[in-house]
This record gives sequence, structure tokens and C-alpha cells, in this order.
Amino acid sequence: MYSDECTFDTSARGSAWVTRLPGERFHEDCIQYTFNSGRGSVHVWGAISYNWKSELVFLDGTGGKGICAKDYMEQVLEPIVAPAFMGLLDYDASTGGLYVEDRAPWHGTKKALVEVKKILDIPLHSRPAQSPDLNPIENVWRIMKQRIKARSQFPNTVKLMAKAIQEEWDRLESKDWNGFIDSMPTRLQEVKKRHGLITQY
Repeated sequence: MYSDECTFDTSARGSAWVTRLPGERFHEDCIQYTFNSGRGSVHVWGAISYNWKSELVFLDGTGGKGICAKDYMEQVLEPIVAPAFMGLLDYDASTGGLYVEDRAPWHGTKKALVEVKKILDIPLHSRPAQSPDLNPIENVWRIMKQRIKARSQFPNTVKLMAKAIQEEWDRLESKDWNGFIDSMPTRLQEVKKRHGLITQY
């Protein structure tokens, strides 16, 4: 089960390019101004496995500085990940799969949540620090962002962005991500070949 968080920015439709003559860099007509007009970002969590995707979670940070370990436990691990590995939520846990997460601080990879995951019987995929990020769900986030960006009306408020994210998550079909999961052996081979340096993935 490949999991990850992603942030969708309501102002991230793309760069605005300006064609100018030498010496016009600071000319009024060549400057792109930005204004704070209720824009922000939406932080979500999701997971995929072969022919399966989780419920999309809109993360609600209660730690004062964004998402904390307690939020991750209460909003993700307890209601979704643990039940899935118990064979619930239409997830086939009989194949002995593992839960893949990155080493974000709130995942509790060093201190908090380590025992909680053991108690919840969540089988973890062990990853050393500074591992290359080959998680195929990154490709899913990219697809969603491209689809949102391609909309005729870009969602430029948090409320509209949240609605668009949910619509695009619901729109995803297994054919959108199964191929990325199939490519994992090739991804690993490419990383070894490149000695850990950047690859096409």
C-alpha cells in the first residue's frame, strides 16, 4: 500500500512569462504582482495498491505547526490503514503486503507512533534515511494536478480547490496507477544503475 501526502496550492496555476527588452526588468509592465485574496493550500493524504485506492483524507492539522503525529494517527492510521490491513475497506490484505510511507516527522518513524503501528498490526516497509522517493503515488498526484490545472476555471480558493481535488480523486481508475506500480522493479533497477542519483522516475 503506497501512501503519501500532497499539497495543492490555490495559486499554483503556473509561471507567468514576460517578454522584455534589456533594461526593462523593473518596468511596471514587466512585473507580476501577487495579492492575498483568500488563497491558500489544501493538504491531503491518500493511498493506492493494485486495483485499489483509499478514501481521500483532507488533513486537519491540530498541532499548531501543521500536521502532527496525533493527527496522522487519528485521521489516517486508525480509521483507514489499520482497518484495511485487517481485510476491511475492500482491501485484499491476504497477500502479505506492506505499508509504504516516507520519513516525514509526523509519521513517527523514530519516536511517536512506532508502538502504535505495532499495536494496530500495520506491516511497515522498512526504508533507510535519505531513500530515493520512488513511490508511484507521486505520479497520481501529478495526474491530479495536471487535470486541475487544465480546468477552464482554476479553483483559486481553498473551498473550490478541495472540491476539485475530491472530484479528481473520485475520477481516478485503477488503470491510472496500476502501470506505475508495475514499473517498480524497473525503477529500482534504474536507481541501482544510477547509484542513487536522479532517474526518469
